[in-house]
Amino acid sequence: MNHAIPEMKNAVDSEDPDLFKRTFEDFTRSCNACHAAEQVPHFNVKKPEVRHSPIRIE
Repeated sequence: MNHAIPEMKNAVDSEDPDLFKRTFEDFTRSCNACHAAEQVPHFNVKKPEVRHSPIRIE
């Protein structure tokens, strides 16, 4: 988490969609690996299937 959260924040702050997508994938893998190691694999982080925010950045 000491590594994944700052990288995710930097990706968000950069406003670079490609960097965000790559970093989000790494962040998600990191979260799920930790949950599995802590024996809570039923808590699975994944990309949202439905957009919940009305905000669109184009």
